[in-house]
Amino acid sequence: MALLQKLCAPAGELNVTDCGALRATVSATDKCGLLNDTSGPFRACHAKVSPSDFFSGCVFDMCAYGGNVTQLCQSLEAYAHACQQAGVQISWRSSSLCPMSCPAHSTYKTCVKNQNCMTGVNPTLTCMEGCQCDDGYVLSGRECVKQEDCGCTEDNHYRKLNSTWGRKDGMRCTCLQGNQITCKPARCGANFYWALQDGRYSCHCRPGQDCKDLCYTGTGVTYRGKVAKTECGRPCQSWNSQLPHSTTAYSSNSSLAGLQGNFCRNPGGEVSPWCFTVDPLVTKEVCKIPKCGEAYCASSPCLNNATCQEDLESYLCTCPPGYQGDRCQICAALRYLAHNSFTAAKGGHPNHQNVAIVVTNGNSFSPVKQPSVELREMGVAVYAVGVGSQVDRETLTAIASDPSKVYQTDNFEGLKSVGKMVQEKICTGENECQPNPCFNNGTCTDGDRSYTCSCPENYKGNRCQLCNDKTVSTCMTWGDLHYLSFDGSHLDFDGNCSYTLVQDTNDRPMFNVQLQRGFVENDKSLSPSVIANSGITYSRSNSSNTPSTRVQVNVYGHRITLMEGRRLMLNQVLVYTPVVVGSYINVNQSGDHIVLTTDFGLRVSFDGQQEVLVSLPGCFANRTTGLCGNYNGDASDDNRTADGRAASSDAAFVNSWQLKNDSCPPLAEFSFPMCQNLSAYLPNNATNTTNFNMAAAPCAFFMSEANRCSKVVNPRPFFSACVQDRCALKRGQDRICQTYEVYSHECARRGVILNWRSENFCRK
Repeated sequence: MALLQKLCAPAGELNVTDCGALRATVSATDKCGLLNDTSGPFRACHAKVSPSDFFSGCVFDMCAYGGNVTQLCQSLEAYAHACQQAGVQISWRSSSLCPMSCPAHSTYKTCVKNQNCMTGVNPTLTCMEGCQCDDGYVLSGRECVKQEDCGCTEDNHYRKLNSTWGRKDGMRCTCLQGNQITCKPARCGANFYWALQDGRYSCHCRPGQDCKDLCYTGTGVTYRGKVAKTECGRPCQSWNSQLPHSTTAYSSNSSLAGLQGNFCRNPGGEVSPWCFTVDPLVTKEVCKIPKCGEAYCASSPCLNNATCQEDLESYLCTCPPGYQGDRCQICAALRYLAHNSFTAAKGGHPNHQNVAIVVTNGNSFSPVKQPSVELREMGVAVYAVGVGSQVDRETLTAIASDPSKVYQTDNFEGLKSVGKMVQEKICTGENECQPNPCFNNGTCTDGDRSYTCSCPENYKGNRCQLCNDKTVSTCMTWGDLHYLSFDGSHLDFDGNCSYTLVQDTNDRPMFNVQLQRGFVENDKSLSPSVIANSGITYSRSNSSNTPSTRVQVNVYGHRITLMEGRRLMLNQVLVYTPVVVGSYINVNQSGDHIVLTTDFGLRVSFDGQQEVLVSLPGCFANRTTGLCGNYNGDASDDNRTADGRAASSDAAFVNSWQLKNDSCPPLAEFSFPMCQNLSAYLPNNATNTTNFNMAAAPCAFFMSEANRCSKVVNPRPFFSACVQDRCALKRGQDRICQTYEVYSHECARRGVILNWRSENFCRK
């Protein structure tokens, strides 16, 4: 672990903008002086939250931006928010002072707790200023609508009225009035297939195909295919020829419009691609090119000898026995078993115990729940084996009906060992307690196709998954360098890969929290409302300078991904908050963090940028692994590798928790420069005062008497992180500010408010 002595030499002093004559203007009581004004709108908060630092920051920001009123509004808003956090509500905006623009059917309020279409008012959310929906209106996404114009709820996912989305089963659905959802099979044309990409199920181009050349989108302005014949069969005239028809009107834009050769194009934005014809009597005609996703029976979309029938909008495949799906691409394996393999007519033995082992990699859309029920009603014991990461445990459990009959392996090679386990279980007589389905050392009692868990002290629930212990410890990471374990062990490393932060030590873990670094988002400017209609893709970044971060939580068979900008995916599908999964998973937005909580006490908080907090109740003590350590109260033994051994180095420890499917190269052995003058960073008689100069000695504050939070949050790891960033790593003030933000958040959670920002230090 990185210790205090692994530090470095001091950096240069920070520059402060010279305000000059502008200072008096921005300090007046109609600008930043509003914060200090004892007769102004903020006076009621002065006793709770000192305005001094906010005033200094306001003056600094307005000076730095030439008196820009936007900086004034941001500073006033920050102070008002701090007051609300302290329980003081302030009405300070007006038509002439930082008015807040609200969408239709809403009004600015200092304390907003909007009722939304899905969950109503959430009483646990902090009161914040914003736009309150008018009487008779509720929140739908980011809009206020009448109750009757609310959208639909499907599997606890909220969908706006008239919105359209794809589902895993190959259906395209639309939300209608009155919470009515209508779905129909999606029709993907030739060279397209139905798949999940960028958080949405839709028709996507098959790998290796250049789909833009096979069909057109919109009106076909961007079509660059090589069709050169009209829908009536007439050959196209070359675009650079003037006979038999003049093409001069398009010649000036020929390169941009792709007007080379005699291929069908749409340079004028007409209905669809067209061309001039070689027939002197017919000037131009549209071409016979399918619209993407609408290439009908002519493209032979139906598979496995299915028959294709055209309709007005697409096609319909009639599948032979044993196949299903919109293109008859799916072998309905479970129904085939029930109606074929286990029947006497097909050689089965209905009077004997039959066993079905279903192996899936998650790429089938075949329904599983009802066919599985049919098999079990026939007396068939069904086991489910998932291969790879695409199949979720919830689907496997639906197939097998019981978690003890579910197995998972990383690849098909792993089926050998899984096969042996299944064989041993089948041939020795079924024991519902093997393997033990009870978590946290619960004792399992076998029953008739059932089991009962007897829970140890502090645990409850049908599988001993719930915790009674109210004590909590938190593991955290911030920046791209600093990690702090449950037990307070501090580790610094510059890793741009994906790692296991924490998982429990049960034989079949209840949860797993992963930190995924090094992904680059194609468009970071997209808002959640835009995401619903646009794709977001991620790729591994080759640069370690600005790695983006995602946090993935695997729990209860679900995969929840918290992304930059406080965006969210549930099982790889983009969704809005709030997200409610049964009674056991909740995801909400709290301030500038997106927060996931479970019924057994797991809490994961991510600010969408650089701060991740993972909290667990005390009953998980000595029951965790990962970069967050073992949670046993002893910081000295946290650096254990994934196989349980003491790590030989920090790099060995980190690399052992890198995700196995991560192609990122492992971390090389590393060490940070030694601090040659550690005493220069410690508080002294000049700095150890209540009027602490942050800019002059930013790191010393943590260990000084001025730090009122030191008794509730150990400052030593944060001091170490600050010095690490301040010196030979050549990092700027923004990195130090990140450490202060994390420390101040932890202090605030424990009731201690630190007013640490100032005019020349970490201005907001």
